[in-house]
Amino acid sequence: MEKIPGQQLPKVDEVNPNKKRLSPPDFFKQNPKIEHSLYKGREKNSKKPIEEVTLRSDKRYTDADYKKVNDLYLSGGKIPYTNIHNHPTGSEDLKLNEDRYNLPSWNDLANFLRDDEMEATAIYQHNPNTNESEGVFVIKKTKETPTSGINWSEWAKGFSSDPKLAEIKFAEKNEELFNAFEFGTSREILHDYFELTNNPQHSRVPKNERQKTRQKLLDEIIKKLHLQIKYVPAEGYYYSPGKGFLKKE
Repeated sequence: MEKIPGQQLPKVDEVNPNKKRLSPPDFFKQNPKIEHSLYKGREKNSKKPIEEVTLRSDKRYTDADYKKVNDLYLSGGKIPYTNIHNHPTGSEDLKLNEDRYNLPSWNDLANFLRDDEMEATAIYQHNPNTNESEGVFVIKKTKETPTSGINWSEWAKGFSSDPKLAEIKFAEKNEELFNAFEFGTSREILHDYFELTNNPQHSRVPKNERQKTRQKLLDEIIKKLHLQIKYVPAEGYYYSPGKGFLKKE
């Protein structure tokens, strides 16, 4: 799929003339058909706790402007931050398509685990048809979560200005990430999750078993890497394991 470079998003002041504090769904509603990347600092360290840091995006991916992320991190006193983004997916689509799902993608997990400065990630299921959020995954690191040891800031230099370089670097760093967490069976679990979410057509897992297997792998990653995860459905919705947030009948 051809990526759409340089989506021009409305300035916050244009959609928020009264300058109220925006929630994540407020940002997503500006353009609900694409993914948005947001930076959330801790309230006491930032006058604007949530800021848009989207550089490039379409309906399947988002690239954050890592220069802006780093500037916000430094100006916030080097306090760990939370990345927030949305998946423009609706519950009706998940119900109609057997192999559609809305769990964290491989890149969602990889970016989170690579960046030792990111303490949590929140992924909203935001329906582009109704322009409403149907639920959110929240994943947090704990004191027992191993650090990646990857110098994120160093290798991300040039990422924001060169998308082709970014793709090459991500491919290189996938293997480095596998190695960083190579203890017990963590490497194997990470690799299996990568294959099942990125290349399901080549997966050895039968189609009717993928939903259950995705959830099992995610649960194992959470346990092995000492992470915490919460599934928070919006009112009128429930979490369907291995699938996403579905509307109650």
